[in-house]
Amino acid sequence: MKAALGIIILAFSLISCNTMQRTHITQDSLALVGTGNLYGNGEENLEPNTTVIRQSAEWEQVKRKMDAINATTSSFKGLPVNFENEMVLAIISDIKTTGGYAIDVLGVEEKDEEIIINYTMHRPDGVASTVMTQPYYVAKLPKRDKPVRFVKQN
Repeated sequence: MKAALGIIILAFSLISCNTMQRTHITQDSLALVGTGNLYGNGEENLEPNTTVIRQSAEWEQVKRKMDAINATTSSFKGLPVNFENEMVLAIISDIKTTGGYAIDVLGVEEKDEEIIINYTMHRPDGVASTVMTQPYYVAKLPKRDKPVRFVKQN
C-alpha cells in the first residue's frame, strides 16, 4: 500500500513539474505574427518603441496605424489574438533611409519578476536600396501580468 501511494505521489509530482515547464515562457512560446518594413515614410505615425499589448482596443489602434499606407497586417499570421490568454509584443524601429534592415528576437526568458526579450537590429549587407523603411517585429506570447523588459543586443 505504501509503495503504491509513493508511486502515485511521484507520478503526480512529475506531471506537475512537466505542466509547470510547459507554461513557463521561453523562446519556443513566441509565435511570430509579422515582421518586415513599413514603407509610408513615417506617415503611419508609429513612434519607434518596444511595447506589450494586452488589450484588443490597443491592438486595433496599432494595426490601423500599420495599415495607414499599405495593408501591412493583411499578411499577419495567428490572428485574431485571444487577449484572455495572449499578449502581443511589438518592436518598431526608427525610420531608416535604406532597405535591408530587419529586427529579430534572439531570446525570451521568463523570470519570477519579469519577462526579458533580447532582440537585435540587422543592418543591410552590401548595397541596399534607397528607400525609406521602418522595420517592425510583432509576435504573440502567453499572457502574463508581469513587466516585460526589451534588451537590444548589438
